[in-house]
Amino acid sequence: PIPCVPWQSQTSGQCQRRVHGPQLSWEWTFGLLLWLGLIITVQLLASCIEPGYLPRSVANPMKTNIGNRRVCRTCKIVRPPRSKHCGVCDACVLKLDHHCPWLGTCIGKRNAR
Repeated sequence: PIPCVPWQSQTSGQCQRRVHGPQLSWEWTFGLLLWLGLIITVQLLASCIEPGYLPRSVANPMKTNIGNRRVCRTCKIVRPPRSKHCGVCDACVLKLDHHCPWLGTCIGKRNAR
């Protein structure tokens, strides 16, 4: 006789494979699809909303510090507090958190949360 393994059941001395495994109820299936839809929607919204890019200036400021504000050497603008220059996007962003490679954009003031 062939020995039975946990996913098989033994009937009349022979092993028979179970035809079906555990089934998900329709509530679980609906809930998982709803959760997946929510995740995709939030990712699309975060990647499509502009994070708060600051416009570039054509003027060249002479000082690197003006009061408590700093001047971005690349964008040539006086940056507001908590704004940073993203090297990937090549732009200054208000309240830059990080550049997200999954979304392909920066996470800043306007698209965080």
